[in-house]
Amino acid sequence: MKYDNDNRKFNKDTLRYWKIQEKHIMRSEDTKTLLRELSYIKDLILKTDEPLSKHTSFQLGGNADYFCVVQNLEQLKRLFNICSQKYNTFILGNGTNILFSDEGYRGVVIKLSGEFKKIEVLSEVIRAGSSVSLASLLKNALTNELSGLEFAWGIPGTLGGSIIGNAGAFGSEICNLMKNLKICDFKGEIYEILPEKIDFGYRYCKLPINGLILEADLLLRKSSGGRIENKMKKNIEWRKKHQPLKAKTAGCIFKNPGYVSAAKLIESVGLKGKVINGARFSPKHANFIENFNNAKSRDVYELIQLAKETVYKKFGIVLETEINLVGF
Repeated sequence: MKYDNDNRKFNKDTLRYWKIQEKHIMRSEDTKTLLRELSYIKDLILKTDEPLSKHTSFQLGGNADYFCVVQNLEQLKRLFNICSQKYNTFILGNGTNILFSDEGYRGVVIKLSGEFKKIEVLSEVIRAGSSVSLASLLKNALTNELSGLEFAWGIPGTLGGSIIGNAGAFGSEICNLMKNLKICDFKGEIYEILPEKIDFGYRYCKLPINGLILEADLLLRKSSGGRIENKMKKNIEWRKKHQPLKAKTAGCIFKNPGYVSAAKLIESVGLKGKVINGARFSPKHANFIENFNNAKSRDVYELIQLAKETVYKKFGIVLETEINLVGF
């Protein structure tokens, strides 16, 4: 939503925000106050009662009370100033590694765009905003004949999300490329952090500052375009053969416990292809869950719980989710 600063009133396209039934938005006396405060952030794109299914690769999830698309740092700082101490906030990337509940999100969902999608190539360093997709990063790396990111070809997330989850494949991880990280805490302070100050692990990252990643510098290495492209093709062909890339999924559901494959564990207890209503463990890769027939988030969640309980009962292994479960 854009607020009309000249007329100091909402235009016709935003009048609906005053008509939303109370049961669909935050149960708070501050609801109208928050809406008005958010509307005064210049050029902020603000939606209320926004279906989260429109913003996730599962195409699932209920509605968010408030959904804000932030274009620049000034908007972000003002948003944090309004929300950080009073309201639930959630930072959403490409929505490719997340499951929102059918009840949606009671609070403010923030999505970065605009200046947070910038990419700059500095010799062997790529500096990119946190909302830049890994696909865009790879295309820029290929154009500039910079190698190191090929493992990420086919991973659908953003740079920020890949850092938070320390995305990896084919023996490589994003943490191995980190040179510098810029973070904004929830008070609006900016910090630059070196990778040695960050606690990285398998699909894990703990930042020393509680805040939001703004941009990162990735150190790559010079190579030939042909060699880079061949690696990318090899990796995507493997994914096409082994993973349900065309299905509505959120990637791998569980982390591999130690040296054991989560997919093999799920398959060994007879759950590969298991269906609950409109969701199923993929017949192609047992560590993927597909929304194949108008599933509900609850269907996916029940499959996750079933796998955890069944695998633990048979092997004594606790499966840990790789995706983010919100609202359960």
